[in-house]
Amino acid sequence: RDLERKLIGEALTIAPNKSEAIKMLGISRRTFYLKLKEYGLDRH
Repeated sequence: RDLERKLIGEALTIAPNKSEAIKMLGISRRTFYLKLKEYGLDRH
């Protein structure tokens, strides 16, 4: 869980936008937004 949260956070930092972060992570848009909410990262 901690690794997943860190990877999502880093993808948001590196990628120019959320669509690119989703592509980098290789997950669905729905999963991405669920994880953002779950980990409290939806403020980006």
